[in-house]
Amino acid sequence: MIVERDHPYIYARIAAKRNRLLDADDFEEMSRTSPDEIARMMEEGVYRDQVNRFGRSHSGARLVELAAQSNLSKEMQHLESMAPSKLKPLLSRMSEKSRTQTLRRAIRWSRDSDVDAQSITPGIDIEEEELAEMSDHELAESLGLQQYQDSLDSDRPELEIEKLYYERLLEAAEHPAIRELVEMSVQERDTVTSLRLMAYGTETGEITEYLLNPENLPAGQEDKAFEDLSDELGTDVDSVRFAERALRRRTLKHGIKMLRSEPLSARPVAGYVVAKRNEVRNLESLANALESGIDRERAMEEIVTA
Repeated sequence: MIVERDHPYIYARIAAKRNRLLDADDFEEMSRTSPDEIARMMEEGVYRDQVNRFGRSHSGARLVELAAQSNLSKEMQHLESMAPSKLKPLLSRMSEKSRTQTLRRAIRWSRDSDVDAQSITPGIDIEEEELAEMSDHELAESLGLQQYQDSLDSDRPELEIEKLYYERLLEAAEHPAIRELVEMSVQERDTVTSLRLMAYGTETGEITEYLLNPENLPAGQEDKAFEDLSDELGTDVDSVRFAERALRRRTLKHGIKMLRSEPLSARPVAGYVVAKRNEVRNLESLANALESGIDRERAMEEIVTA
């Protein structure tokens, strides 16, 4: 039986979850270890069940990634289950992100004969044999993504799925601050995509075909784009890597600000989701960087904190 919860209850739970988020000191400590040690440290906290589950068959950076993604999926399900009816539409749309990522990964790797089902669906119990036998439409159905069926028939299904996700999220984002957060996320994604394609000499007309919103295409050439971005963000940006970090930090700061806003709104919930997703991304980035053998200082450059 699902009990209808009010906003103060949700806010109290969000505050408790916020206090368990990893901070800059935690990542600093992790950076002095190894991917396996990071997994052990995760096991001591909220990631315990997921590390134990995937630790039977994985290790290193892969274990960190699978445990983190699975925990994120569990968190979204928990938030949605305890939310009052007024918040459910927004949380339901936000929870589609991990499932649409699963669908996009399955499409991207459908031509790969060496598919690791757990790497595609870390938060979902689908065996490799079952996944191999599923069509894209059947997988979408099993993931509860019926609204995305038409996107699968497009020339660029991955892009159309991602575009539809953000369109649906904006529809459910009633508060201006949440809409701004969604638009920041889209700009971050499109700007980084544009800069990467510019670096490869891709023509402007072709770049827009890869964007969720063509209006996010940076003006001018690559150097001008970095200059404008530096002015906009108030920090020096001279590479795609630094641009991505600066944009992520701006989005995270906006999310943290909402996380600490008034209890009687959806903003603290949306802010927590942003912070949690950033934590998962930090864990994955740090573990992969350390496993690749780069030095600790360079690995820490992949970490984004507010």
